[in-house]
Amino acid sequence: LVEPLESRIALDSDGFLTGADVHLTLSFAPDGTQVGDATSGLYAKFNPLTTDGQAAQWQATVLEGFQTWASLTNADVGVVADNGDPIGMGGFRQGDERFGDIRISARPLADEVGAISVPVTSVVGGTWFADVVFNTNFQFADLNQVLAIAMHEAGNVFGLVDSDDSDSPLHAGVKPSVKTPTPDDISALQSLHGTRQPDIHEPILNGQPTNNDTFADATRIKPVERVGDISGSGPSVTYGDLTTAADQDVYRIDIPGDYTGPVTVTVKSAGISLLAPRVELFNDQEQLLQSVDAADWGGGVVSVTVSNADPNHDPYLVISGATDDSRAIGGYSLMVRYDAIDQTTAADRERWTDGSLRFLSQDEIDKVIKSQSHRHLLNEDFGGNDDPDEGTELETAAGYVEDTRYEAVGSIEGGSDVDVYTIKSPDQSVVSGSVMTVDVRALDEGHLIPRVTVLDKDRNSVAARILTNGGGELIVQVTGVQSRQEYFVRVGAADANGPFATGNYEVTVSFGDVAAELTEIAGGTVSEGANGNQHTLYVARPQLFHVALAVGDVGASIRAALVATVRNSQGEMLYEFAAQAGQTRTGSEMLLNPGTYTIDMVPRALGVVTTPAMDYSLSVATISDPFLGLVEDPTNQPFQCTDPPNPGSFCYPGSITSHELYLIDNTTSSIPAPPPALTTDATTALLVGDWWAWYWGTISTAAPPTANADVVYTAINTTLALSANVGPLANDLGAPEAILTPLLESGPAHGTLVLDPDGALQYTPDAGFEGADYFSYRAYDFVHASEAATVTLVVGSTGDFNGDRFVNGADFLVWQMNFGTTNSATLSSGDGDGDGDVDLADLAAWSHAVNRAASVGSVVATSAASSDTDPVGRPPVAQTDRPVIRTSSAAVDGTAASGIASGRLRTSRLSRAASARASEVQAMFASSVDSVLADWP
Repeated sequence: LVEPLESRIALDSDGFLTGADVHLTLSFAPDGTQVGDATSGLYAKFNPLTTDGQAAQWQATVLEGFQTWASLTNADVGVVADNGDPIGMGGFRQGDERFGDIRISARPLADEVGAISVPVTSVVGGTWFADVVFNTNFQFADLNQVLAIAMHEAGNVFGLVDSDDSDSPLHAGVKPSVKTPTPDDISALQSLHGTRQPDIHEPILNGQPTNNDTFADATRIKPVERVGDISGSGPSVTYGDLTTAADQDVYRIDIPGDYTGPVTVTVKSAGISLLAPRVELFNDQEQLLQSVDAADWGGGVVSVTVSNADPNHDPYLVISGATDDSRAIGGYSLMVRYDAIDQTTAADRERWTDGSLRFLSQDEIDKVIKSQSHRHLLNEDFGGNDDPDEGTELETAAGYVEDTRYEAVGSIEGGSDVDVYTIKSPDQSVVSGSVMTVDVRALDEGHLIPRVTVLDKDRNSVAARILTNGGGELIVQVTGVQSRQEYFVRVGAADANGPFATGNYEVTVSFGDVAAELTEIAGGTVSEGANGNQHTLYVARPQLFHVALAVGDVGASIRAALVATVRNSQGEMLYEFAAQAGQTRTGSEMLLNPGTYTIDMVPRALGVVTTPAMDYSLSVATISDPFLGLVEDPTNQPFQCTDPPNPGSFCYPGSITSHELYLIDNTTSSIPAPPPALTTDATTALLVGDWWAWYWGTISTAAPPTANADVVYTAINTTLALSANVGPLANDLGAPEAILTPLLESGPAHGTLVLDPDGALQYTPDAGFEGADYFSYRAYDFVHASEAATVTLVVGSTGDFNGDRFVNGADFLVWQMNFGTTNSATLSSGDGDGDGDVDLADLAAWSHAVNRAASVGSVVATSAASSDTDPVGRPPVAQTDRPVIRTSSAAVDGTAASGIASGRLRTSRLSRAASARASEVQAMFASSVDSVLADWP
């Protein structure tokens, strides 16, 4: 049987991406997992090949195929669980918590194909990135054939092309057989991913390698102060790597000065690599106390314990490989826990040791553990590298040819923060390097949406093509790079005023000689106010599409987007994604079976009645040959030419004969009917949060957010500007780690409001207006929206302390009851001038408001005095829309004037506080209460 995979996975453009991180995770998809139009039968296919009918043997066989390559380069493969979500669904290309970066599945394919795979070097991927699909129609004789094909596909996953050398595992032979990688294979592998490098404890110093292979060179593990100044209150965590089969790492554990309790040491390779670790505990006299191995495939977790620690006798730990094969090589995490004083949770300890901190410096790992925040900002620079003159100069990544690859981990702290990195292009007389690829991966789901700009040595922007922009990753490519030139890479937030302007990221800059190409297949203009455009796509063979939608700019004052919706011939929506005006966006990879599809381009906008005109272009890259196709199935070939038969051509509508596997109709139709109206939250999700669309579908919150009412102050004829951290969202409550954005329900009546997506606001009152204005909003976490909350905008001063939109004796009572409060007072407690205190100035504000209301007409208008409320539930107001006097024929405990005169409304606290200024107080009471308040409701 032939296993002809060599031509199946390559971009049409012959382009590829360098710079992929090949420290990968791997999972085995459970049977029943959707793989295109079929379901996976991996376990049912391979279990019968084992001696016990169980999965462990064949899983070890597949893992051996990957470890063979990983151990030869700067790579690891760690096994994780798989939740059974459909293969290729939206998500992180790498680091998705639901399944591995590499997902192993099986479904029917063409009979002669053993498996297919997507390489890490392909721009086509999404969560298909690095996946392998075995063929349930292929007749595997035994596990050796499974290993042979697993090695072949693993090599392809790592970006290697098939070989003409019959001794190579990448050779497509007549019968699959197990072979060892050849020197040429290894050279090609290391040219892509570098040679395997020592860990952070074995640095190159003064050009010479160091190591921690002996007791004399042991790395010190120091206790961490997480809570207060308690040494050891947090675990000590570090990462290491066994670079060769002969490597071993030696550590010495510092016991805190007065600690005599138990110490648990845990070494973990599970989920990080396929290393089978041996962990040995020695006393300070270098005598062996304990030795534990984890020799099973899939990595392991090994713990040893010091029962009664002695601060005068620090023990040693030695980590080595437990086997003599490729499993003696790989990365691991090491955690030392001082059990009796540790004050951390099991969940925290798991996330610190799961591999996500692997490439941070030891100082940064310690900062993460000391931080009380779940989302610690990594390598904070506090604005120290915001421009090229202060940029962070990067060194060539270890294991790579000089100047061909750079790596950094950083964070954007919101607003205008940017990080600038200085790099140098390679010497093109030594190595190819005319194409620069910059890959920025967000490290926190649902947080930072990045922007990247490349500058030349003169600080001028360099043209860069966006290859991927969505779902957690931004990849751009620059062509025509000059040899040995300085460049700057600037990373920031895509929208400094948006809710996704803060978070951690990883940036990789790599150089190669071939650019990945996206082919434009459609374009046009959606006219102003139009319903949208429609394109027709014909697919002759199953295709995996990487799709980019670019939309022209319409001006900064309008937040608009085009929404691309792909439907099958039955009108069912299959894929949808949005690109904001002025941006290029990519959605989830589209797997389309043969058939006819429509692609609708529908305009959407926030805050405008008529959508603006928008130019757009739609570009794609594909896997070159049929993907997941049963090519011999005649029901799966709707465009196969049959009259006369022509196996190499396809007959598309319009009498078009072509060798292309897909074709888009060159006519553009207008959508005749208006698209369904969207709610504000749905529109916001598309225009503001679509970059993370896949993530919103994976989370559920126990309850919607809670929006709380706010009161803010500004002077007459003065614009109020509030940043996001003190805006209306600042005191709202959402699920842990939720990102909130405001949905405006109703705007103010006496001014103009600009409410940014991050909650910052700018309010400009109408000229001469004094009093209280209002707007309402809902807090939205891209899953649920809160009930509406009202923001009171106090312009000048107001005496409406109880918030009923009337100024009367009831407000005076509020002020009186809280008189003397300092620092923490609010409008609802009688603070009329917003200075945090309740004092005589606030009584003056109440008096002023009472007199002002009287001067404009103190009687509530009939139309506003009904029991009806306005659309957001506020009480009726006077036609003047100013605080007014409520009139009533009924007296409650007498009038305000008589109450003041008799002392019934005067508290002892007020009397004491105002005793030095009694005449002033009496005069104010006389001029305001006695002359204005006729009675007391």
